[in-house]
Amino acid sequence: MTVIAGASLFNGVILLADTRVTIQRRGRPDIRCDIAQKLFFLTPTTAIGFSGDVRAASAIICEVFRQLPKRAHTDALSLRQWLPRLVAATYRAHARKHGASALAFIVGSVVPGRNNLIERAKVAELFKTIGYGQSPIQRNFVPDVVMRILMQPATETFVAVSAPAGLLYTMTAPDFVPRHYAPLEYCAIGSGHGSIKEIAKTADWLLAGQPGNDMVESMALTEAVSEFVAAEGIDSCGGMFPCLKIDHRGGAFLCGSRGIPPNRISLLFDATSRRLVQQNEGTGKEVPLQRPWEIDASALRKDLRFDDWHDAVRAFNPLRLKRKDP
Repeated sequence: MTVIAGASLFNGVILLADTRVTIQRRGRPDIRCDIAQKLFFLTPTTAIGFSGDVRAASAIICEVFRQLPKRAHTDALSLRQWLPRLVAATYRAHARKHGASALAFIVGSVVPGRNNLIERAKVAELFKTIGYGQSPIQRNFVPDVVMRILMQPATETFVAVSAPAGLLYTMTAPDFVPRHYAPLEYCAIGSGHGSIKEIAKTADWLLAGQPGNDMVESMALTEAVSEFVAAEGIDSCGGMFPCLKIDHRGGAFLCGSRGIPPNRISLLFDATSRRLVQQNEGTGKEVPLQRPWEIDASALRKDLRFDDWHDAVRAFNPLRLKRKDP
């Protein structure tokens, strides 16, 4: 299994995934390998992530990529109508050959040319959390977009902001009926779906820390999910947690480096191979991510984990992450 999380922001959508795949072997211990890319751009304004059976997900995503160039309309709203039908049909065909399996998808998009509509009541709740010191992350400022919305008449249920409308939804086997999430809402699927509770604790920082600041938003989501996974000892989730964001500029993976001496842990995009790479500059360890259709489960004979950031944090401050080690 895995964890995929997403949030619909003031100015776009952000998605996160772990990188671990679990190979189950009859009568022998499972193998955990942090090698899987689970987030993909379908178009510059739409991305998809999967949780569950890698073989089934691979068949479905490959079919989506095969049929996508044939479509006359690939805008976010057209894909919203098409994807659930194609995913469900491909899943049924795959299940007839290989059996049903646990599988879920998350899709994030923006709709250029259509303003994002923000519910005023949600912004008021964010303001209370910030202003009354209810968040565990304290600060002494309120983002401008929050104040601009609250300055609108209280009779206005929704307020338009000058950013493309966000579209966030999940689809779960076997029917893959979309479940939608409005702006300033968030979700998580997979074995780490309980991380939604941790996200909620610091949601004001994710949604209104510094709206439009990719680094703040990705760190807020990554910290919430990774700390939940570590604290709960969810061994089916692991590796680094790649994020991508889609806004008025289009979509991009949010790569970068963080360091705790003597190590510097990085998630980089290799332009030559066009793939994400997990890297520990201090040890020289490097683990490129593979697309699901590239993963050969029969060739994986031992664990290949990249818990380097978690291990560095725990070594630096053992009290920060109270992991329940198996």
